Amino acid sequence: MSGVWLVVAPGTRAERVVRVNDRVHIGRDCSGIDPSRRVIVDDPAVSRDHAEVQVVSGSAFLVDHSTNGTRVNGRRVERGERVALVDGDTITIGDVRIALRATGVVVETDDARRTIAADSVDECVVLVGDVVGYTGLTEVHGAAAVGAAVDGLFRELRRIVVGHLGTVSNFAGDAILAVWEHAVDARAATAAVQCAHEAHRYATDAATLTTVRYADGGPIRFGWSVTTGPVATSHPSPARIAVHGDAVNLAFRLAGLAGRGELAPLLIESAVVDLASDAASYGDELSLAVKGRQLPARVRPVIG
Repeated sequence: MSGVWLVVAPGTRAERVVRVNDRVHIGRDCSGIDPSRRVIVDDPAVSRDHAEVQVVSGSAFLVDHSTNGTRVNGRRVERGERVALVDGDTITIGDVRIALRATGVVVETDDARRTIAADSVDECVVLVGDVVGYTGLTEVHGAAAVGAAVDGLFRELRRIVVGHLGTVSNFAGDAILAVWEHAVDARAATAAVQCAHEAHRYATDAATLTTVRYADGGPIRFGWSVTTGPVATSHPSPARIAVHGDAVNLAFRLAGLAGRGELAPLLIESAVVDLASDAASYGDELSLAVKGRQLPARVRPVIG
């Protein structure tokens, strides 16, 4: 019989063999999905709607939507990545293994049909929030405890960025990176500065509720920066957009200085202040030596 089938190992509440007509959802709940189009995996490590297998014109794909991840033939795929499947591939979700069987159809890879995302260079505003003393925190509390605390903060920080119409480009362990495009939003600089201010207030309050503390007993702190300039985008993988440029490098450097010593926790490049003079109350301009740059950076702290 022709078709694409999922052969589900024991440990699920679904049929052992499930046909994929167009798509099948896999997860712990898959609420609202017709029973014939879902595979329920009874495992606490599995998200409610963990992943889906799609069949389009005889080609099969997997898309991961989960927090804990999905593996195809042992490789953990990126969240949101569209992975081409072929007959005999094994999908691992939690402790459950699901084999793909394709009979009577040609299951092709999507390489020939994949849209190539064009790289570009645009004038952007860049925001970086960096955890102060992250290395020391992980040394004392361990990676799991610090990761859980920071992830909890990052989830809400992402919502704040989106609320200010920004795009989160990356989470780098101890930092969040977001961008706004001038061409898309004339108020990009204002939105980024206001976002940084709101994010700082939220993180300051929320960190007091976590058990992860510095040696002096204080809660987790962030340093924040906002810069502007030409930013190049690239696509190192289907699920990731990388951004490059002096504005990005400077934002990371300034965030690594903010909130340390006598410096304020929010440092805004003066070029951004010129574009967003009413977005916040600023202190006097500072000239800061920044590692890797020949010229000092001109910044103004946010006060109040």
